[in-house]
Amino acid sequence: MERNSQGQFKAIPIGVKTPAILWVEKMISCTFEEYYRKHYLEEGWGQKKFAKSIHTSRGLIFRHDPSGKRLCWVERLGLPVRRDTGLALEEPKRKKKKRICAVCGNPKRVTQKAHIIADAEGGPRSYYNIIPLCYDCHTAFHSNDPVVCRKCLEWAITQIVQKATGVSHIKNIHEVTRVLSCIIFRKVL
Repeated sequence: MERNSQGQFKAIPIGVKTPAILWVEKMISCTFEEYYRKHYLEEGWGQKKFAKSIHTSRGLIFRHDPSGKRLCWVERLGLPVRRDTGLALEEPKRKKKKRICAVCGNPKRVTQKAHIIADAEGGPRSYYNIIPLCYDCHTAFHSNDPVVCRKCLEWAITQIVQKATGVSHIKNIHEVTRVLSCIIFRKVL
């Protein structure tokens, strides 16, 4: 890379390939543009797969810098944009889903991810074994409070039934949960 009279690197003009792009072209034995058109645009490879295939970071190839200080390779070379992926655009940040305690239902309390069957006891890290609990309910659960333990069990059964049926709202989910809990505890309704 060339330096100016103050010893700083000179900016590479748009349309001119960087040394990194030239290194990739040497490795793939064709131009970057040909490889990009064939694999990314025509064959429909994703950004991650494409970047891995040429041993380069996805951000270097596709990430748009809003400050304009650094151009990604797609912008630098003026390559066409695949609209279905939002190529060269900043992805919107997802909103965090607010977790509510599965036992007390208080939305103002901070929840923790509690394991119904503890990791130390070989409990799985599956959706049905992790339950959102506030600090007080979590403490009561580990103290084997029967009311809290029963509500945790009902919550886990509800999660399994909803996942198995693919239905997020079942009309009588509490009745189904109660029946399954009674079967598990071998109690008569």
